[in-house]
Amino acid sequence: MKAKHLNDRTALMLDAVGQRYHCRPSSIVGIPSWAGDSVLFDMRVLAIALEHEQQPQTLGDEIKRSRMEWEPEMVNELKERGYGN
Repeated sequence: MKAKHLNDRTALMLDAVGQRYHCRPSSIVGIPSWAGDSVLFDMRVLAIALEHEQQPQTLGDEIKRSRMEWEPEMVNELKERGYGN
């Protein structure tokens, strides 16, 4: 997934997952940390998250809403990969 193809909803979900599990959004989607694309990707996710944080709707509300839409299989896979508690 390239940074220029990242939509807002996906970026917010990646930001939320990254914050929750203390990892970079690029590592969640499988971009190697040594690749320059990983830094650009993380910066794009951060820019989108900060943009939405400035809106009247809080980012926390958006994260809560998006978490409720996650498939149970996705949550289980993240836990199996070591991103869960």
